[in-house]
Order: sequence, then structure tokens, then C-alpha cells
Amino acid sequence: MNSHFSFGFLSLATPAALVLLYLAAYLLRRLIAWMHRSEPPRERVIPFIVFFAILGAVGGSALQSLYEQGSECRAQGQAPVSCILLGGAAQS
Repeated sequence: MNSHFSFGFLSLATPAALVLLYLAAYLLRRLIAWMHRSEPPRERVIPFIVFFAILGAVGGSALQSLYEQGSECRAQGQAPVSCILLGGAAQS
């Protein structure tokens, strides 16, 4: 597998994880502001969600090829980390 960019599971899971992480951090900052009786964070949430979704989709698609290469290495009975780093799946 020579592709460094592909679409798969990580292309969907990474954006979801980044958006959920951002929303959790945002809600935590709102809770802390409420506990301190101060102003809550004033930011536009939707643009941040779109940004993190796009960033996650690009990053997840870039990581997908490594994930697939690791799966090929495991199928051949090789250690995935050394196989990916040394290019063992491409040689077989």
C-alpha cells in the first residue's frame, strides 16, 4: 500500500472525537465560569465545530493508511510498529 491518504474508519472517528473533545472542554469552561460566578466563554461554537471536524477528517484520512498498513502487517504475523516503520508490508 503506497497511498498516504485514504478514507475509512479513522476518517469518521477522528472528527467525531475532536468535536466531542472540544464540546467537553467548552462545557467544562462554562461550568468553571458558573462556579466562579464570572462571565461564561463567549465564542462562536459552530465555526469551531466545523474547523475541528475538517481537521479531524484530514488527519484521520492521513492516519487511515497507517492503520491499514498495520492491519496488513498483523495479517502477515509481523509486529505492526516495526513493520510500519521499516516498511515490511510493502516488501512482502
